[in-house]
Amino acid sequence: SRWRTFKQLFCTPRSLAWFFLSTCLMSINWGTYIWAVANDQVLDTSLGYFLTPIVNVVLGLVLFREKLRPLQILAIGIAVSGIGIAVINKGYFPIVSLLLAISFGFYGCIKKIMPAGMITSMTVEVLLLFPIAISYLGYLAIDGEGVFFMTGDWQTHLILMVAGLVTVIPLMLYINGAQRLPFIHSSMMMYLAPTCLFLLGYFVYHEPVTLARGILFGCTVIALILFVIDLVRHYQAEETLAPS
Repeated sequence: SRWRTFKQLFCTPRSLAWFFLSTCLMSINWGTYIWAVANDQVLDTSLGYFLTPIVNVVLGLVLFREKLRPLQILAIGIAVSGIGIAVINKGYFPIVSLLLAISFGFYGCIKKIMPAGMITSMTVEVLLLFPIAISYLGYLAIDGEGVFFMTGDWQTHLILMVAGLVTVIPLMLYINGAQRLPFIHSSMMMYLAPTCLFLLGYFVYHEPVTLARGILFGCTVIALILFVIDLVRHYQAEETLAPS
């Protein structure tokens, strides 16, 4: 049963260690994202999640020995070149973007190899994170900076609770997909979120698109287009060879 699996995970040091690592990676990813949005770096978060599928492909190659096809190799080269050009020409190193992409990439790797189901996995991670989160909220309350249920602003409380659901539901769907699909394939649907973030950052929050950012976004989008073309070709070839 699910409860028996849950108890076994908590009683197995190796499984608990993997879950602790995945919880740390999830916390780094969420913390970086929240900090970036609060500090007017929405476009950098968009770039980070654009880079995530490319990081996933590299991790799939290195950790799971998934083979790369020529277009995928070309796409990775273009994405890496975009980062290099931006750093050399403008001294712009996308640390927020890379931190988001790498932390979420490794998080996906752990979700793929862990035997736990979606609900069980999320429950263990939330329980591991709960003492840290509640301690931090207590610290903010003592310091006079607490917001959640510390003021009479119920609109803010409602937004925070809804934000929790909006955060958890996509993550649960991602965990389920990461366990069911090849790692490279599951990563390619992730370009929808950064597209929305880019549109929000540029049109709603009016963040500037500098030359360095333009180079990075351009190379990343070209790389993603090549990935999608390669993926479509690969599935078409598989359908052609599959017996009717």
